[in-house]
Amino acid sequence: MIKLLRLLCGYVVFEASGGFCERFLNLCKINNLNLWNIKNNGVNVVAFTTASEFALIKKPARNAGMEINVVKECGLPFFMKRHKWRCGALAGVFLVFVAVWFLSGFIWEVEVVTDNGVKIENFTECLADMGVETGARKSKIDVLQVQESLLDTFSELSWVSINIFGTKAQVEYMYAKPQKDIADKMNPTNVVSSKSGEIVLVEGYAGKNVVRAGDCVVKGSLLISGVTKNADLSEDLVHARGKVFAKTENEICSITEDNLNAFLTNKINSVYKLMFFGLKIPFGKTPGGKNITTSGNFMLEGNHVVLPVGVQRVDCLLLKRNNIKLKEDRCKKINLLHCVEKKRADFADCELQSVQYRVEKNGKNLKVSAKIICVENIAVEVPFGKEEN
Repeated sequence: MIKLLRLLCGYVVFEASGGFCERFLNLCKINNLNLWNIKNNGVNVVAFTTASEFALIKKPARNAGMEINVVKECGLPFFMKRHKWRCGALAGVFLVFVAVWFLSGFIWEVEVVTDNGVKIENFTECLADMGVETGARKSKIDVLQVQESLLDTFSELSWVSINIFGTKAQVEYMYAKPQKDIADKMNPTNVVSSKSGEIVLVEGYAGKNVVRAGDCVVKGSLLISGVTKNADLSEDLVHARGKVFAKTENEICSITEDNLNAFLTNKINSVYKLMFFGLKIPFGKTPGGKNITTSGNFMLEGNHVVLPVGVQRVDCLLLKRNNIKLKEDRCKKINLLHCVEKKRADFADCELQSVQYRVEKNGKNLKVSAKIICVENIAVEVPFGKEEN
């Protein structure tokens, strides 16, 4: 730190010869002149001093009968003095400082972080609409307002935070699963089966268990009764609760005709845009309408940081509705994909034991069905006086 300060303030290496060396050093000490790296051979003295104190050394040297010679001048003041006529270099240094100051006021990178890895659709696009995007000025971002707007826009968010570190904006949020409505425990209910199956496990929390493991039930059968008997043979109505796991058989299917009515796309042309800190400069005319789709951005990247400078390519597509004749193998793949997606959505919380797919063709229609055997919770709470359909 001391060396840096000396370079910024400047220092001089000088040599004092002739006269009385000891008297010269004592006079410098008496006048509080700062000297360091002193080398005295009894005749000459070589030492360092600051640029501001060098002019004050001449008087002690004259009183001691010594002659001062400059060996070297170092530091920023002397560098500026030597290059004072190089206006281009000074202007370049000034422009560099201005550019760094100006560019540091922009967001260069937007990072979205979540603790459980769940991504929300259109979250990044919504952030950009609210002003948090690459190339945005940091001074124009109202962090508190954006956080409140995100919580209002996305009901699945329980918490969101926006932190700006230098030129990086970090958006962190926590995803909250929707809570199920809490049942009224004062309302008497029975627990009945939502499907037919073979009972595997009964976990009764309140009420009287009517079935046990190994029993077979049909849809609507009573599993846990809300009528309980007391020691005096009287009966009470309670809110029956519990889980009843059963082995069930399910079937899902998907049917598709070999003629599919769909949109066909024909590429007209591509337009490139130069992106510079949020500013987009098109090289060509982009037609309006809904027939435009952005195919990709090509941004500069350095040291794993995406810079807000790059090229955007926009493909202009013409959409046309037409009937497509699908081959049998194509229809089979489409139906199989639908069945897999439905299986994942409907049986996410079940223990799958077997899945058997079957393909049937009836004229123009191709049907893919899946027989699923799984263990799932079939318990459903039903108030007294109502039947489970």
